[in-house]
Amino acid sequence: MILMDSKGDKIEVTVKKDEFNQWREHLIENNTYVMYNFNVLPNDLQFKAWNHSYIMQFTTGTTHRVKEFPDHPPFEFVFKKFTGILAGNFQSDLLVYIIGVVDKMVLSQTQASLEKVVFNLRDSR
Repeated sequence: MILMDSKGDKIEVTVKKDEFNQWREHLIENNTYVMYNFNVLPNDLQFKAWNHSYIMQFTTGTTHRVKEFPDHPPFEFVFKKFTGILAGNFQSDLLVYIIGVVDKMVLSQTQASLEKVVFNLRDSR
């Protein structure tokens, strides 16, 4: 989950798997909230959803309340261009958003409970 503050800075949030649906019901996209009682940890995850030095971790004691922030900027996705990826201009531990379409299925292989799919993507912008 990615949250954004009133300045537009974004931070990744982790939540326990069994509490995820609870938060999904309470945090509605494009609404604004004040969050209480969460942990702030170094962002040393193997794969990061956002390039921020820290992550927020919701705990069983984390609460929130609705608060209107009228000048809150809208969330904007930052899409990575295919040319940048192909040129090696990316962080290998940072997940990126792309706009593309599956151009061709190269290989589909199933082994026990594992399915491997190799495909080509084409930039659709």
